[in-house]
Amino acid sequence: MRERMLVAMRLVESKTPERADKAGECGLPGLGCAGLDRQARHFGVTRQALIKLWIAERLVRVTRQPDLKANSGPAS
Repeated sequence: MRERMLVAMRLVESKTPERADKAGECGLPGLGCAGLDRQARHFGVTRQALIKLWIAERLVRVTRQPDLKANSGPAS
């Protein structure tokens, strides 16, 4: 688990033109924020860092497993 987080952190931290930061906003219910905060404290990172890590991990997993690409998004 720790190795996966380090790989994801490297992806998040790398600064190339195609990986430049872009603002995004997501509304979550109070319980969602509380759960994120608990997990962030557990790993010793901020809520924003945790979200970036989870997204980076998911993107790495999806790009390595082509069969997941079709099923990775929300149902339409």
